[in-house]
Amino acid sequence: MVDVSLIVLIIFVISTLLGVYKLIKLGVTIAGFISVAISAALLFMGVALYLDVNEFQEKFETAPKLFLLKEGDTLLAGFSGVLGKAGEKPALLSAESLMDLQATYDAKDLASMLGDNYKLFIINITVFNNITEDLLVEDEAYAKDQIVAMIHSPTAMDDFTEDLLQRKDISAQQHDTVKRQLVAKLQKDAPDDTAFKGNLFMLLLAQAVKEQGSRFILTEFQHGHIRIYPETALFKLVKYTPPRYLSQILRESTAAANMTAPQV
Repeated sequence: MVDVSLIVLIIFVISTLLGVYKLIKLGVTIAGFISVAISAALLFMGVALYLDVNEFQEKFETAPKLFLLKEGDTLLAGFSGVLGKAGEKPALLSAESLMDLQATYDAKDLASMLGDNYKLFIINITVFNNITEDLLVEDEAYAKDQIVAMIHSPTAMDDFTEDLLQRKDISAQQHDTVKRQLVAKLQKDAPDDTAFKGNLFMLLLAQAVKEQGSRFILTEFQHGHIRIYPETALFKLVKYTPPRYLSQILRESTAAANMTAPQV
């Protein structure tokens, strides 16, 4: 597939060189030349941003992405896939997969972590501090703090199943049988505790976007709580735009706001 942005860059460079040559022949002053150069650079930046926003708008919903949850320098859980696509479930990262990614993350090799995904999102667990509503897990309501506690637990799935059995008032005689059935059901999608935490992470992310709106990811990115790789023109703009202007841009820009919450 032809890289449109590369074509635009080539056209821009050729046009600029021709323009400079013509200006020199016409005897344009240095000040005039600088003015033209700045205008051309701003034009190119606008084109690059336009292409990047269009690409992000299209691929956010259609291309695979890798989402990782971290606390400090430790990766806690993750999932990947095409979010919101009917009939396709995100892949939950197992303990082994997350361990491999942790080693790559420690080496600061984000390119290797990205792999075949369109974008890599590394999200600090603190971004979920403002969640106010309960989350549904197996049709039971759990507060945000309860979900976070399970993510921190080395026995997350066992903690959840025991709590769920208690909520449903399962008798001692039925306890072991019902628990085995519940664990087997959970392990169809999440074969280990780390994968189960990935499912909880998805729920938190979806709830945060639901409560805080489509600006959630870009706002938290600007605050340094979410890292996005590769960081293209759109994200460089977001990073260096003052918050008061960013809010206005995001309110008025449907391109920046047209992001879908993860479907879980």
